[in-house]
Amino acid sequence: MKFKEILKYPGYVFKFGIYLVFILMALMIYFKDIEGFNDKSLKTIYSAALLLYGLYRIIRTYQDLKAEIKENNNSDIG
Repeated sequence: MKFKEILKYPGYVFKFGIYLVFILMALMIYFKDIEGFNDKSLKTIYSAALLLYGLYRIIRTYQDLKAEIKENNNSDIG
């Protein structure tokens, strides 16, 4: 998939950006010393949940984008 194809779908670019923010928040919570998270296990669980959610949504969004590109290519041909 070419980068120019992705730019034709700005809604998906926006979604990818949002889900990257989830991943970055998870990494920030895990590696940064935050006063509200005194319990290390709670901090790990919360950051793992955010990371898994972000990764799952990025994969699903990518699959939806591929399906929409394929659908649009089929409709242009036929």
